[in-house]
Amino acid sequence: MQTRNSKVDVLLPTYNVEKYVGTTLDCITNQTFRDINILICDDCSNDGTLEIIQNYREKDSRIKIFNNSVNRGIIYTRNKLFDLSSSEYLAICDADDIYDPQRLQIQLDFLSKNKKVDALGSYFMKGVEGNSTCKLPLQNNLIKAYLHLKNVIPNPVAFIRKSSLTQRSLKYTDDFKYASDFDFWSKFSEAGRLANIDKSLFTYRIHSQQISERKKIEQRISHLNIVRKKLQKLNSPFYEKSIRSILWSQNDEAFSAVQSVCREINNVINNLSFNCKSESLVPHVYDISLRSYCKRIGLKGFKNYTKYRGLKNLVKGKYFGTRFAFDCLTTKRQLKEI
Repeated sequence: MQTRNSKVDVLLPTYNVEKYVGTTLDCITNQTFRDINILICDDCSNDGTLEIIQNYREKDSRIKIFNNSVNRGIIYTRNKLFDLSSSEYLAICDADDIYDPQRLQIQLDFLSKNKKVDALGSYFMKGVEGNSTCKLPLQNNLIKAYLHLKNVIPNPVAFIRKSSLTQRSLKYTDDFKYASDFDFWSKFSEAGRLANIDKSLFTYRIHSQQISERKKIEQRISHLNIVRKKLQKLNSPFYEKSIRSILWSQNDEAFSAVQSVCREINNVINNLSFNCKSESLVPHVYDISLRSYCKRIGLKGFKNYTKYRGLKNLVKGKYFGTRFAFDCLTTKRQLKEI
């Protein structure tokens, strides 16, 4: 199927999203930037998804529909859309999210002005109400540092120079199947320059059909394996339980867990070795994540942070650590003793 020449290809994989895809297509077709192709690849949906997107195609000639002959999964489908694309820029979308009408124009303007940036994301809102803003690091070096611990380029709003993919032969892989976004952007960061825009350009829906909700255990295992691989490259030990805690801790952590988490994450930080500016920021990323964990614990979190990280590291924080201390000491969450 031939696609017309355009500035941006919007890439939209679909599978059983009849409840959401209409809203998403309204967001895409009503973008203020109009010079786009909308490439949709359906992965053998067995609900009303295909009928809905066909109805939209009848009204908008920019929409092109492709179909997998059998259900192949999101990784294969995303890569197929990469191969089908031909425009200078690629805008990744998810079929269940809500997009700001100026998303494409804002991202295109950013890459047009910042020639050295290869791809970018943005802040985003969580939930249909959009009352919780998720802020992310903005600059390349800090983004690369965070990608040693977690993904900070939201895949549903990623905007990419096509040339940066073809030059590096980058694609999603099954290496870490349930954390393929994290793996992709981690690899991308090794050769490309990244950025985030400090404006919320989409609202992330949370529902039971998402891979992140259906396969949460498998996703976390894959995520931890990526972190393990990153720490091995930096010659630092990997403590699965402690890293799991700073990433996804619950509010009822026991005192012994708080102590071991602070001790082991401090050991990770002290053993990190690095050769470039972005890697030199990895200790900062782990320290910030440990502080966030300790805030959720409360007073005992503060005591153990200062015990293992020391006053010298405490005062490096915002307002010389007083904001962190205040947050820890005034938390309403209670810690279960053992």
